[in-house]
Amino acid sequence: MLSYSCGLFDWSRCYRVTYSSHFVDRSHTLYHSERTCCEGYSMNGDQCSPICNDCPDSHLCLAPNACVCPEWSPTDDCSEPPQNITLTATGSDELEISWVPLLHGATLYFVIFEGETHYVDPTSSLHMAFESLTPYTSYNCCVAANTTSGPTRLGCATRTTLQSVPEDAPQELLVATLNSTAISVQWEPPLTPNGIIIFYTVYINDCPVLNVSNHSCLLDGFSPYEVVNVSVSASTKIGEGPQSEQRSETTHETVPGPVEKLEVTALSDEVLHVSWDPPVTPNGVLTGYHVVVTNLIDSTKIIYEIPPRVHEWNISVGIGPYIRYEVTVRASTSVGIGDSVHRFIYSREGAPHSPPPSTTTTRSSATTGSVEWDEMSWEDLRGWLVSYEIGYQSVRSGQCPPSDSITNDTVSVDQEMFEVTGLDPGLQYCVWVAGRTSPGVGPFSYTLIPWYTSSEFMVALEKANCTEWIVGWKLNT
Repeated sequence: MLSYSCGLFDWSRCYRVTYSSHFVDRSHTLYHSERTCCEGYSMNGDQCSPICNDCPDSHLCLAPNACVCPEWSPTDDCSEPPQNITLTATGSDELEISWVPLLHGATLYFVIFEGETHYVDPTSSLHMAFESLTPYTSYNCCVAANTTSGPTRLGCATRTTLQSVPEDAPQELLVATLNSTAISVQWEPPLTPNGIIIFYTVYINDCPVLNVSNHSCLLDGFSPYEVVNVSVSASTKIGEGPQSEQRSETTHETVPGPVEKLEVTALSDEVLHVSWDPPVTPNGVLTGYHVVVTNLIDSTKIIYEIPPRVHEWNISVGIGPYIRYEVTVRASTSVGIGDSVHRFIYSREGAPHSPPPSTTTTRSSATTGSVEWDEMSWEDLRGWLVSYEIGYQSVRSGQCPPSDSITNDTVSVDQEMFEVTGLDPGLQYCVWVAGRTSPGVGPFSYTLIPWYTSSEFMVALEKANCTEWIVGWKLNT
């Protein structure tokens, strides 16, 4: 088999090249190449041409001593070519040519193959196979013969090999971010498709998600700030070719989702401790946290900007015990502030700082009296009301003694009245009322239960001297 390096109807070329080098100095080296024609070839200008003995000028010397007539040769110069030349595709990389023998006899057939390479193959057979061809590629194959009456003209046939899967992947893959949830993808066909591309498969993170027939697509439904790895493959009717190299793109940022596990604890009546976990969906690079504490009594706000690596904070509210607050935490990215999460909490309880308001007393009988008061406000209680503490004691001077000398009683929180029994009809009584929370008892209110006055009693002077009068009473009969 003799290899060609030029076209079918051009001079063939067969040579060897010898290279040599000569060191001149450290910076210079001389290189030399020498071309030598192979056996059966001679130098013709700068090319090696085949040698054909006794080949007419109207004929072609295809290879050494391979002299044939071109297809356009006159009939009287050359005889008819071999008949019924059939070129059959037997596979994606195989062709087979066959023909019927010449009636006037042929000593040798020359099969001329033109494809990626060109060669002449002499044979005495009536068929020949070609292997290792390129799928879905058109090839031209010609047959001529040497007969007893001379060379014949060329008879040619053209055939395309069958399809195969693409040899390489789609080219020039480009991926661009459109917004926080969508990207665009475009590409060019494979360099060697090996057939008709019927669709392209788009892969996201090595998973096939879409088949398309054109060279671009839009993909939506990603999460904000998500890294998307894209590759594309091409398919013929035979099957799928290799995937392209992945291209990575990140969708745009947006505002983050809500923080997780927000907890607020009252460390004292003036300090709150706030802690949280970062959002499950940050949707970008977190730039910080926006913490707002609102006093629900006077609606004042305290605002903190917390660094992104900090997930807890002590907040000094500095107002007093048992104040109701709303604590709101939101994460932020460069795009903006995300959804809020809030908790309600009271600062730690304290003892009431005021007595029950509007305390009034009544002397209902000679031996009984009562005290009533209004409900205490949250501001006055500074905690959760546990009970009311009642104290009372008889007095003669009309002045209430210090509260530590009183007789105590306890009233449940659902009562705002207390009845005092066993009173002495002739005495006044001082009554104290205070609220109690878990931390302690608040200040007392002081109120007198007045003398008992009634016509049911008769007062009489029982004894008198220079220093005192003794008065007694008894029921009228």
